[in-house]
This record gives sequence, structure tokens and C-alpha cells, in this order.
Amino acid sequence: MPLANIIDICIPLDIAILSIAYPIILDKLSNFGDRYGSEYLENAFNLEYPQKKVFTSFENSSSVNLISGITLISFLLLIFPMKPIILINCWVINNSADLIVLVCTGFLLFTFIKFIDLVRLYTGKSTDLLKHVISQYYKFDNGNYDESIYLKCINELSYYSVEKQDEHLQETLLKFYYGLFSRIRRNSKTSEDLIYPSDLYFMTYKLSEISVNTKKNKLAAIEDRAVSGSWLLGNENVKISEQTYNWLWRNLLVIHKKKSMIRSFWANSFNYYMFTLRAIDEEYRGRELVNENEIRIREEERRIFIQFHLALGGLLLYRSQYASLKYIFEYSQSTPPNYVLFPQSMTSIFYWFEYFYNDFSFDSRLQYKYPFPGLNNLGNGDGVKMWICRYIALLFVRQFFIDAHYVYQKFTDQPVLPNEIVDLMDLQNCLPYFKSCLAFVIQNKGLLETVSFISSLEEKYYQFLTNLEDRIKDKTKEVKLNAKLSKEKIEQFNLTSNMLLSEAVSEYRLAGVFTDHLVSGHRFIASTIEGTSVLLSKSAFVEGDIPHLNFDRILADSISRRLIKFKIPGSFGVAATKRYLVKMNDLIATLTKIRNGNDDLVLILINRDYELDIDFKKHGFMVKEIRALGPGIRNEIYILREKDLPAIEFKELDGKEIDEFGLKSINEELRIYSSIVLLSKVESKPSGSERRDDPNSDSLKVRASIMFHWLVSFSEDREVIKLNIFSPYKEQGIPNDLKEIDPLV
Repeated sequence: MPLANIIDICIPLDIAILSIAYPIILDKLSNFGDRYGSEYLENAFNLEYPQKKVFTSFENSSSVNLISGITLISFLLLIFPMKPIILINCWVINNSADLIVLVCTGFLLFTFIKFIDLVRLYTGKSTDLLKHVISQYYKFDNGNYDESIYLKCINELSYYSVEKQDEHLQETLLKFYYGLFSRIRRNSKTSEDLIYPSDLYFMTYKLSEISVNTKKNKLAAIEDRAVSGSWLLGNENVKISEQTYNWLWRNLLVIHKKKSMIRSFWANSFNYYMFTLRAIDEEYRGRELVNENEIRIREEERRIFIQFHLALGGLLLYRSQYASLKYIFEYSQSTPPNYVLFPQSMTSIFYWFEYFYNDFSFDSRLQYKYPFPGLNNLGNGDGVKMWICRYIALLFVRQFFIDAHYVYQKFTDQPVLPNEIVDLMDLQNCLPYFKSCLAFVIQNKGLLETVSFISSLEEKYYQFLTNLEDRIKDKTKEVKLNAKLSKEKIEQFNLTSNMLLSEAVSEYRLAGVFTDHLVSGHRFIASTIEGTSVLLSKSAFVEGDIPHLNFDRILADSISRRLIKFKIPGSFGVAATKRYLVKMNDLIATLTKIRNGNDDLVLILINRDYELDIDFKKHGFMVKEIRALGPGIRNEIYILREKDLPAIEFKELDGKEIDEFGLKSINEELRIYSSIVLLSKVESKPSGSERRDDPNSDSLKVRASIMFHWLVSFSEDREVIKLNIFSPYKEQGIPNDLKEIDPLV
């Protein structure tokens, strides 16, 4: 049974689809993304059947294109009919060409209908398109490229809805973003900072930017979620990442001139700090605090949150947004009012002022963390700090206008002072700058009038600061007088002193300029090397005071350089029995004559430099080189027998001396003792003009002692000959002739 009318029906239908309908639809698709101002809607369209690529390596390999091509190719079977080779009497084989065309036409018709439905969806109602894109996003919710494309499309539709005031999209968008942000926060690890996908950060920024430029915003709910930070902060207990703070700050730079938007942001921040970031109560198991780590982490989170909002206050002050400042100063959600985002006491006021003022306490460069418009380059970093500090000075003034509703509310009481000297000095050092910031605030009458702080309280402000300065000075005196010496610093002093002195002596012992035994019989004491004591500032040996550079080595280093490394080499000069001044050209001849056939001679070279570039070993001399510290010591040569090398003796100190200085042994072999003794408060200074207990002159002293008694001795019958090299540039006398040189006996 032949198939009738296949050619009459299928071919015209295929031609109509491919030559008329398909081109018309493609023309409509060429700019369908322009309606929404979308860059990614076409990408999303190309991800769906039948527009999705079958072969990713071919650009035009979508399902509709492939089926269209196959259908056209099937026409060749009708144009070039062929007789069957096998199964000649089979109906299917005999009508195979018609059947293939029929099947291809059916697939083409089905695919084209699906294609029309997809086109209608992407070019039709915005609400239907948004719901479809959201459903597709959840299908690919696995972090891949497809998911990113659909999320970008949803974001672009949200931009469109705010720009074109399309109220029909608002509810769907709110549900989607609420669920998306909440799910991300729920799935995040509470111990790690939460970082959202970059598309979501940019979405909040873009919506904030669009909302600022929209005069009548009918989509108030979307605007509020974007500008208030509620999407990024949420109400789940997660850690805010640095990236989130950075994007929140970027949003604020966009909206800070819109009072209504600053209100939304401040209200959401108030709720977040009050409820989500509320302080954690202490939990005890017996006497053990079991949640100390959680409390510490939460306090740090709260501190960073307050820091961020203090920077916001500085931004508003810098941009003269006084009406917004007045609003946030008065914002509260309780009666009596509770202003949780502001410092609650003068202690907090001065803590934050010193924090922003002190470059060493701030945790990063200020201008990069909180850039201000026009002050966001490297050279203007101090400007950012200045405006934040001025804002904190304004908060200082505000403290005098807050009504106290409870007896424990002491808004203008003096701050609690720190107990460490360094912290006290930091606070004292920032007061002059605080006064300059306060002067700026007081002189800005427009600011004070807007925020309702106009009053003749200037004298009260400065009297407060004067009293604070006096309290800091008194507290500094008290802390310095009562501070105990640090055992750790004293131990560090002992260890460093022992190391430096041991290394200084070892330098000469290892060089072999000393014998391994004491000189027997009569001996000549060439040098006596003894320790000493000095007065050092007490603060150098107290924890929490101003650090002193090299406090642990200043005395030992001085002894090493001025005594050990000067007197030990100098002992050879003291012990010399003969001295000659010779020319460089006569040096080897002089040494040869002095040697007089002796095999046990030793040459001691002190501070040899490039002028004495002679290989003495080549001439049969045993050479020992050492260094000496002292003026004019250069190229000194001593010749002596090996048996005449000196000995160094480490004498034991007298018990009375040990008791007098309160000494403690730090090296048993070298008999080195040390002590750090706090001087009596009634002991006068050497001048007698000041007492040692006056902290203002830094006169609190300790006596640092490093005591030892070493002897460098030679034999009485030694022969030590010193040679100096003649120089025409120095007054040394007349050089000796070779005939004047006496050989060793």
C-alpha cells in the first residue's frame, strides 16, 4: 500500500517552517535581550532545548538546527529514488524514502513547536520569564557555569524591575533572594567567614546604585533589602567576612547622600547587633568557664561591627550629611532609648579614638579598608583617619547631651584608665590631636545646630580633658613606682650578657693566643679586666612599659668592646720587652734575624689589614691573628716564644662584693656574676637635684651589674718583641736599622 500525498504535505510544511517561520522568529530573537538590558539572557536561552548545542565544539549545533538539516537531507531520497537491493517485496523498504521524510517532518514539527514555546517564554511576560529562569537555576544548583548564567539573568531581571518599576516581579524576587541568601548562610560553617558568590555582592551594589537614581521607587521592599544590607547580613549566626564588609562599604559610598537609605541601613544594623550579634552569656562547669572561646570570638565580631559603623559616621561627617547624623544619634527601638551602635561611656570614646589615631593599633591601612570619596588614594590616608577621629570627638560632645535613665548610666564620667605604661602613654599622646578634633566640632555651628548639640559647654569639655590629663600623669607615676621588675627580662639580660662575654673571650682563646695553663713561678700581670655597674631606666625591666631597645645587651656589649676586646690585645703591648719600628721592605729580614734559628716562635698579628699582605707561614713562622677595638691599633706584630704566651685566669669574686651587689652567677667557668637591683626610693641622684622616684624625669633607676675579675699574665722572664710598621704619613720616629735589631737569645 503506497503512502499518498507525502510529498504534497510534508515538503511544503517543512519549507514553510524553514524558510518563513524560522527566519521571522530568529529576527525577533536578535534583540530580545534589549528589553531587559540583559547581557546573559541570550546565554540562558541557548542552554535550553531545543536551542542547546548537541555538539559543544560546533557553534550552530543546536537541536533545531540539526533536525532542520536532517530534514533537508531527507529530501534527497525523494529526488534521487533508488530500487531496493534486499527485501524487494517489503513494504517498509519500498516506502522507506517517504517514511524517512515523514518521520523527519514529525520531529521538525515537534522541535519547532518547542522552539516557539521557548521563544514565547523569553519574549513574553516578564513574570513568566522570571519564574522560568528561577526554576532553571534550581535545576543547575551545583556551582557550575549554567547556574552562574541563570543567577546573572535573575539579577538582571531584578535591575530591570527597579529601573522600569515593574511591580509584578517584586514578590517573586524577594522570595528567591531571601531563600537563596538564607540557604547559603545555613549551609556555611559557623567557624569560617561567610563569603557569598560575587554575583550576589554585585547585585546588591547595582540595585543600590539604581535605587539612588530612581525618584519614585514603587519597589520599596527590594530597595530596602539591597541598601539596608539585610540580604548580606541576614539573621543567622554566621561570621561576616572581610569581603562582605568591603561590599557593604561600597554600597554605603553609593547611598550615603540619601537620608532614607541611611535610615534603612542603620535600622537593620541596629537589629543585627542587638539580636544576632548579642553578647554570649558565660557558662560555667563548676568554676571553669566552658565557653570562653565563643565569648572571645563574639566580642571580636561585635568590635569589628562597631568599628565599621564608626567609619560610617566619619563618612557622613566628611560629606556634611548632618541630617543623617541627627537621625542615627536619636535612633532607638526601646524606651528608655538604648543606642547600641555607639560607645556607651567615655572609656569607649577614648578607646576608639586612640584606636583610629594610633597607626600601630589599627589592623590595616585605613584608606584601603574604609576609603572616602576623594580621599581614597595613598597620599590621603591621614584624611580618612582625621574625619573618623573628628566624628568620635563629636560623639564625645554627644555624651553631654544624653539623658541618664538609670543610676548606673554615667555618660560623662572620667574614663577608666589602663594599667600598662604603654597604654597610658598612647592615651596621653593622642590628647593633643583629640583637642584639635574637638575644636573643629565646636567651631562647626551648622553641625551642632542640626544635631541639637548647641550649648555653652566648651569650658566643660576642656575641663574634662584637663582632668583626664592630670589623672593620666598621676596614674603613670603610680604604675611606674609600684611596677615590679620582670623576671623574664632579668633572665633575658643574664642570658644575653653571658653569651656576649663568652663569645668575646672565646674569640681570643680559640685564636690560640693563651696557654692552656697558668704561668708558673714569677709572673707579670699585664692586664686586669673587671666588670662594672651602670644605672639603667627601671622601665627597661618592667613588663608593659615603654620598650627599650637592646636593654639586655647594652652593658655586656660595652664591657665586651671597651674592656675585653681592648685590654686583652693591649696586654701584649704592656708585656713587650723590646720595641722596634721597621720599614715594610725590611720586615721579613727583621723577623728572620729575631728568630735566630728558634723553631718555636709565634707571631701575634693584631688588626692586620691589606698593607700587611704577606704569607708569613711561607717563611716558617707560626701566625695567630686577633682583632682589637681601640683608636689607632693597626698592623701590630708581636714576636715571642710559644712558651711565653700569656695565660688568662678567671678569679673568684670576694663574698663581700657578691653580697654588696646582690650578684648571681651566670657563668661558672668564667666566674661571671650579674644582678639587677632596684635602687632605694630615698637614694638621691648623683647631682642631688632630683629624687630617683620622680617618674616625670624618667629617673626611676635600676643598678645593672656584670661583675668578674680576670687576669692576663706573662712570665717574668718572657721575651716579647713588638714591631710597628713605619709609615711616612705618621709621626712615629726614626725606623730602626737592621743592625739595631737584637735576635732572641
